[in-house]
Amino acid sequence: MAKKVILLGLAVLLAMAPIGCGSDDDNNDDDEAVVDVYAGSSDASTDFGPKEAGATDVAGLQALNITFDELVLRQTDGTNVTVIDADSTDRVVDLVAALDSPTYLASFNVPPGDYNGIQGSIDIIDMTDAEGETCPVSEDITFGPIISPQTITVDDSGSIGVDVIFPVISGDCENGVGTVNIGEAEVGPHGVF
Repeated sequence: MAKKVILLGLAVLLAMAPIGCGSDDDNNDDDEAVVDVYAGSSDASTDFGPKEAGATDVAGLQALNITFDELVLRQTDGTNVTVIDADSTDRVVDLVAALDSPTYLASFNVPPGDYNGIQGSIDIIDMTDAEGETCPVSEDITFGPIISPQTITVDDSGSIGVDVIFPVISGDCENGVGTVNIGEAEVGPHGVF
């Protein structure tokens, strides 16, 4: 009987041991921070002159639909953190609609740290030109690495937004096939552009 009481007492002590010891989250290597990524555009065309208030086109295009094939955030120490890869779900972004207000792409868990760069590739799905003709565009555009003049510090206390802005230079539908010219992307904290 005494052996059963001792074994039962030992089992109770072992079951309570984690409660008494606690845990130290400050030393947890699995801490993650959240980065909200937004995609937008700027009108980099030279053929269309200054924009009138309320303009709804970018470089003469009424719509320019893209998805991200790859997106890699770069820490200041050179570490690359892939947030979108070939296995990720594609989210379509219309860069024309995102001219003055970048469109929310997704939130990603990343290691806390200082980030200052981005690289990746986009797939241009289709575009609608100034005449309203919609054409498929089978073009992948690789960008970066782009280093931001501003360091973005990401910690585990909340989320931070990052804008990826694509300067659209020109686009045209010719014989049912679309062609688009996009300049080098820019990156910075959300709301700065």
